[in-house]
Amino acid sequence: PTIKTTAIAEDTGDHIEKAKEDAVIVDTVEYKGLEVGREYVMTGKLVDKVNGEVITDAEGNDIIACETFIAETEEGSIDITFTFDSSALAGKSLVAFETLKRK
Repeated sequence: PTIKTTAIAEDTGDHIEKAKEDAVIVDTVEYKGLEVGREYVMTGKLVDKVNGEVITDAEGNDIIACETFIAETEEGSIDITFTFDSSALAGKSLVAFETLKRK
């Protein structure tokens, strides 16, 4: 299987999100080569683009998003949504990294 992603801020509709308490980033993950009828888990985490460190919330937990789905076709897409407090991240560039696993 292969995956390709595009992350967009919910309120701006762009790749840029404002630093705020209730940031929402929707990451659309396109996939190819899945087995129809199988259950998969798509997990994403946010990483600082400059230093490669995983972004954490105020309690020190990694900011992750996860969706479980059953592949209805070999190719398709799924949205995973990151909701987090980004107020301390002003000026940082983030990237989303995803993994696809079959249960």
